[in-house]
Amino acid sequence: SKNSPPIFYLLPDNSDFLHKHPRFEIVLRDIIKDNIPDLNEHTRLLQIVSAKERYNRLAMMRPDIIRRVQLKHIASYLGMSSETISRVRRKGS
Repeated sequence: SKNSPPIFYLLPDNSDFLHKHPRFEIVLRDIIKDNIPDLNEHTRLLQIVSAKERYNRLAMMRPDIIRRVQLKHIASYLGMSSETISRVRRKGS
C-alpha cells in the first residue's frame, strides 16, 4: 500500500532473515508485488514531468506528506535538489 514502509531495507541481513522466516518472505513478496505499479508510475513521472508538475502532483495527491515530511526528503523523492524544490515552492503552485 502507499503507506507501507520499505521494511525490506530495514532488515540487517535480508537473505539470512528471509531464509529463517519463510512466512515473512511470502508477505514481503506480496508487499513488493503490490507496490511495483506505484514504483513504475513514480519512475515514469520523474522522467517526463517537470519539477514544478511533480511537486504540484504530490501536493494535490498527498498534502499530508507536504505538511509532515522534511523538504529535503520530499526533494529527494521527487528527484530534485533542495534548491530546486525551494524555487518551485517560492514561485507558487
